[in-house]
Amino acid sequence: MDFKNIFSAWGNDGKEPSEELQLSGFKGGQKPAASVFNWFWSKVMKAVTELQTKLTSVDNNKAEKYNFSGGFIGGDEASAESGGAVGQNAYTTAGGAVGSAAFSGSGFAGGELAKVTKLENNVEVPKNGGAVGFSAKTDDGFAGGSKAESKNGGGAAGSNAKTNAGGAVGLSAMAYDYGGAVGNGAIAGYGFSGGYNAKVKLMEGYSQKYIDAIQLGSGTNNNKQTLQVYNHTLMNADGKIPAARIPDCMVGIEIKGIVPNSEELPAGPAPGDAYIIVSNAVFYTGPEDELLHLESVDGTSRVTSLKITPPEGCIEPEDRYVCAYDIRGNKIGSISYEGGISGYGWYEVESFGVEYPDLQASFYLGEFQNGSFPESLTDSYAREDIAYWDGTAWKTLDESVPVMNQCRRLETFLTESASDQLKTTGLYYVVSGSGDSFTPYLLFHKNSGYHQYQTKIDGEKIYKRTAEIQRYGEVVWVTDWTEM
Repeated sequence: MDFKNIFSAWGNDGKEPSEELQLSGFKGGQKPAASVFNWFWSKVMKAVTELQTKLTSVDNNKAEKYNFSGGFIGGDEASAESGGAVGQNAYTTAGGAVGSAAFSGSGFAGGELAKVTKLENNVEVPKNGGAVGFSAKTDDGFAGGSKAESKNGGGAAGSNAKTNAGGAVGLSAMAYDYGGAVGNGAIAGYGFSGGYNAKVKLMEGYSQKYIDAIQLGSGTNNNKQTLQVYNHTLMNADGKIPAARIPDCMVGIEIKGIVPNSEELPAGPAPGDAYIIVSNAVFYTGPEDELLHLESVDGTSRVTSLKITPPEGCIEPEDRYVCAYDIRGNKIGSISYEGGISGYGWYEVESFGVEYPDLQASFYLGEFQNGSFPESLTDSYAREDIAYWDGTAWKTLDESVPVMNQCRRLETFLTESASDQLKTTGLYYVVSGSGDSFTPYLLFHKNSGYHQYQTKIDGEKIYKRTAEIQRYGEVVWVTDWTEM
């Protein structure tokens, strides 16, 4: 350090004043002794010369920067304004910089070449984020790891991790365009990639711009705005679940029974369970003594007539009686009603669904159509009367998505001739598709009195089997599947 004013030595050392004078000092009007005056200036000259001698070897720049705002420096060419800089060429303004050539503003840079800056007009401007690791770089975000980089306030953690206003965690994880990437080699655009080498497709014509999609697990998602796990798409761009993801267990539908309306569909069904929503009958349920006229014969209760006034559409117009059906849709028989003609049959109370101890009755009255009552409520119904559980919700067969298109295992189709053969059987069935493309596997049944018939389509062959329905609803199959 250079000094412009150099004092010459004071030739007279003088005499040190007494201890009393040093404590009290001179009083007004008192004339200092020449020996004391010489002693004082001799001491001042020696002290100044000593300081200048000590500071001669100090670099002017270092001294000026250190003294500028009271910062701290440690290392050759280190500099700080009000912060702390430690290491060769380390620099900070009001933050911290530790490491060779570490550089920061009000943030922190730790590690060789670590920088907390942003390029503005081709000039590196100190910023306020945090960078830790060899050559780690950030502006107002965080970068941790060797050569980790983050821009626009993003966060990157891991060796060579990079992000732009998003988050990247893991070795060489990269999240461009505000997305997130977690895992060794994960790459994301606007969306998210998680897992080893989880990536999304690079957009054509770009070197660092990727599609907006989600990839979970190893693999590359090539489809914009979709969700993929490994190599399996879980969500399409329209937000719907692909048909291939519907559980394998639904390989057809099977009618389990009938219900009076959609509100009575059961909870917890299995995929493929189907119910007929009755549209050709009226449902009744309530205490037996409010719905049924009962009489006891040999200790057994039987129903002789109904305590209800049915709608006109359920009444036989000439003889004025009604036809009752049990809760499975099977015909109980003709019976009288309140205000009608009496004498039309009697039936066991169990036929009307009465069980002890609750004594609740449940039954249907069929509609009189085309000159007769139906033999069974399941003998005549439309596609829209069938509700089936597809694994996620109740659907009806009149909806635009064919039932069997929900099944992953279906890869073959019936021929048109096989479909024609099925139509001639008179059994109930459902096909989906058009032209030569039909449902390749379908399970369906109908009840007829106390028998149940099922038809199964498998590939190009058609099978059927028959069951007997016991008194309390138990189904006993009396034939195995046989080809038709």
